[in-house]
Amino acid sequence: DPSKRYEPGFSNTGTQLGNAPVPASFARLTVYVPRTGQNIPALTTKSAICDSNRYDRVDVRNGEFRVNGTDQAANPFPVSVNRTDCSPGVSCTRAQEKQNITNWRLYHSTRLLAAKMGVGKAFAEQPDAFRLGYTTIHVGSPDGSGAGQTKLNGVKDFGLTKTDFYTWLNALTAADGTPLRKALDIAGRYFSREDKNGPWAHSPWKTNS
Repeated sequence: DPSKRYEPGFSNTGTQLGNAPVPASFARLTVYVPRTGQNIPALTTKSAICDSNRYDRVDVRNGEFRVNGTDQAANPFPVSVNRTDCSPGVSCTRAQEKQNITNWRLYHSTRLLAAKMGVGKAFAEQPDAFRLGYTTIHVGSPDGSGAGQTKLNGVKDFGLTKTDFYTWLNALTAADGTPLRKALDIAGRYFSREDKNGPWAHSPWKTNS
């Protein structure tokens, strides 16, 4: 979506990274933009929505913009207040569009990448005293055994687990299956613990909590 700014992701320490490097051999991106007067959200059938006559084809190329096969010197995308990476009230430059696309490709272009970005941003400003436990739906046991996506990482102060959390988040990959009932059962058993290393202890990450 050329009206949105795509921010870079987060490092393993939870700090936001700089913009992704734009490759010298920038690969073209094609965007279909509704033509003036077209109200796409009001359409109710697939055939109407997919009617190519309702859209302009805009290619962002390494050296120019191209609209419906014709090179354009000026940016054809509408000015957007959400593009805070560009000067207010004017069109983004081609370099700025290429940078935004590069960030999108590296940090937002799949469901998994978008989820990582959203989670990373949500936790970036949390205070160190915030308590966090985390795992995936592929968790294996409520006792914290296992590794990677099967390990339940028990509650800790965020300041103590921030690097571990972001390292875990950045390394996540897609996995088969959706064992929701098993994961919910294990989460329930973990939060039912009343021992010194359970989630309700004062400092469950310590052996003498």
